[in-house]
Amino acid sequence: MVSWRASGEPIMMTLLGGAGTIFGPFLGSGIVLLMRNTLSSITDNGSLFLGLLFVAVVLLFRRGILGEIVHHSVDRATSPDMPAKGELYAANPNQIATTGEVADA
Repeated sequence: MVSWRASGEPIMMTLLGGAGTIFGPFLGSGIVLLMRNTLSSITDNGSLFLGLLFVAVVLLFRRGILGEIVHHSVDRATSPDMPAKGELYAANPNQIATTGEVADA
């Protein structure tokens, strides 16, 4: 019962849904189980299509599916009056000394 698939499948589920989110692994496990059940009834090569889905999600959605949704919704929710983090430090370099934060490169 212990094989690479038993240990690799939870990792794949987590990466598909989004490792940096709370509900991402749940979404990823739902997608993997739904795809596995659906594809097993359609074709014998269900693992091939599941692997292709995994590769596509890892290449296109680096944060996972839910991670990308959260990232883009947070970007749109920021106020246009509020400057981006890099712009804040470029406009006021003394703030680094007062807050102790370092700007991202």
